[in-house]
Amino acid sequence: MTIWLLIWIGLSFNLSNYSVAEASKSTLEPEYAKWGRLAVQETKNKYNADILDYKYEGRFPISSQTVEERFRLWIVQGTKEFGVRVRIHVRLDDDSAEAIEFEELQ
Repeated sequence: MTIWLLIWIGLSFNLSNYSVAEASKSTLEPEYAKWGRLAVQETKNKYNADILDYKYEGRFPISSQTVEERFRLWIVQGTKEFGVRVRIHVRLDDDSAEAIEFEELQ
């Protein structure tokens, strides 16, 4: 009986640690999350529109000091729905946005 109790305690401890570790992994944000929030906010401000959906298109190098974080947003402005590509130029040395560009998509 004592052996079964020790096995049960050991398994319970290991399983509880596993679920805590897995839970903390799922709460981590992707690296681009900060720039996604900025893309959504700036698009709302520029177009005075609601964001229906967005997709991260990736990170593209511009130079050794700058990258472009690119997003495609689907927005609704009144009765009009359309896509907007948002390009955020990010300085790598201080992780700051140096430019934001918008391109309406057909």
